[in-house]
Amino acid sequence: MIWEIELLYFAAMIVTFVVLLLVAKMPSGLALMCSAVVGITLGAIFSGTEWNLRHLIEGSFGYFDTILVIITAMIFIAGLKASGAIEYISVFLVKIFKKAPTVLLLVFMLLVMLPGMITGSSLAAIVSCGAIVAPIMIKMGIPKKKVGAIIAFGAVLGMIAPPINVPVMVICDVVDIPYSGFTAPLICLTFPLAIFVVLWLSRGFGKEAPKRIGMNKNTLIENIVLSSILLLVSLTFLILYLSSPKEASNKKLLLVLFILFTALVIGSILAVWLRKPYCEEIIVEELADSLNLEITSELKPYVLAPLFIIIILFVLQSVLPRSVGLLGSPLLFVIAFIPSLFVGRKVNAFKVVSDGIAKSISAMALLIGVGMFVEALTLTGARGYFVINALSLPMTSMANQWRYLWQYISIAIAVPIFGGISAFGSASILGGPFVMALIGYNEIIVSSALSLVAAIGEFLPPTAMSATFAAKTVNEALDVKALPDETIKEDSEELDIKLSREEVSQPEVSQPKEEIKYIHITKTALVPLIVTLAYALLFIMFVAVHWPE
Repeated sequence: MIWEIELLYFAAMIVTFVVLLLVAKMPSGLALMCSAVVGITLGAIFSGTEWNLRHLIEGSFGYFDTILVIITAMIFIAGLKASGAIEYISVFLVKIFKKAPTVLLLVFMLLVMLPGMITGSSLAAIVSCGAIVAPIMIKMGIPKKKVGAIIAFGAVLGMIAPPINVPVMVICDVVDIPYSGFTAPLICLTFPLAIFVVLWLSRGFGKEAPKRIGMNKNTLIENIVLSSILLLVSLTFLILYLSSPKEASNKKLLLVLFILFTALVIGSILAVWLRKPYCEEIIVEELADSLNLEITSELKPYVLAPLFIIIILFVLQSVLPRSVGLLGSPLLFVIAFIPSLFVGRKVNAFKVVSDGIAKSISAMALLIGVGMFVEALTLTGARGYFVINALSLPMTSMANQWRYLWQYISIAIAVPIFGGISAFGSASILGGPFVMALIGYNEIIVSSALSLVAAIGEFLPPTAMSATFAAKTVNEALDVKALPDETIKEDSEELDIKLSREEVSQPEVSQPKEEIKYIHITKTALVPLIVTLAYALLFIMFVAVHWPE
């Protein structure tokens, strides 16, 4: 009977959270705090557990290290933005890749991932780089809902990519393993998916493909180059696989990577021949209303010094830990932030720091709420309920990896659903138990894949955090402007001269502004979400067994 009672405590907390979030329109962090209070109160009334304020305080400090990383990282991002470094990178990339839109989109995906990689927060990626690249992608002819999906996916994959992956850190705290050795598996998990998402979402099919955009020469060349690069990577893994001795521990891993990149090659080729690209060559002058095109002349390249400093420090920490020491991520961000006050535009240090802290408040509140929520689950026994049930899932009579079939099904269903409340909370409540349930597998690989599955919840209700903020960012982005009426009234003689020089599409009628909601982004990203879930599960099933120690 005790298990049913504990499950009722959890149900009461979830109902409280959903009602406060959706009905009372309360912020998700505050709603989690209130649901934690409800859980502790019910436990004290019906099970006689201690009702003490210290449990809420201890829970609120549960993710203090992570909160400190996010605060300092957001200040660092605010410094880059204020000094003009982020806009400098965007303008530079647009000018370099203006005739290669697909390559530009891949670079934009990496740019959106970057803040998430160094802060561990998808929100940081969306509000900083996502807000800058969104108007450019809309100008490239990509529909708003697909722009939102690309930004949201870039933010989520950046949150999972190394060097900072907060969900994995949370899992490491639960199962007591060091946050070490995660770089390679996280790269293998995130970067191939980033390529796939851009190639998939930046294409139109059938009626969806605009007639005004065709397969021009530059588009064909860049797709051939992209497919060739992916093919070279695939052949490299094949050669390594064939040349490895049969008893090599990484032989099956090389085969998995060969199959993965071969699939990307096939997908990129099909994208060329079966689909018309959404994106078209950029007319740089049309971006003047969303970007300062003269910034590359106004500022010197050393405006990017803070970014290079943080990268160098991270690399030195990993390569030369005895000489450099482990400074800690918060200190690294503070050190790298200081030069941003003296390079680039004139920066008000107090304003930048206050802006960075203000933008991190929602993430801090969410982590504090998650900490209190997890503490309440622990105190009432609901967390133990999930741990015991995860560990007691039966094994099938099938051999090899398939004996954990019920664990895979549970991961595919439960972890993303909990991630809809909080990816961090899902990693804490379910990530640790499933790592222990799959004890025969490499715990680093399992933890990495579980963090990716938990991150899928960033697209799911009730919070759908990344999808919601991406929708807000896209709605605030500048619309692609229709040609003015004067263009239609041009003299026929001038129009004939214009048409003889270049192909011009007919002016489009201005459409009413479409408001994008998170549900539109989630539906648009449905296929990449399914692929991501399947990829993470296959990573657990096949790579976790053969990944070299």
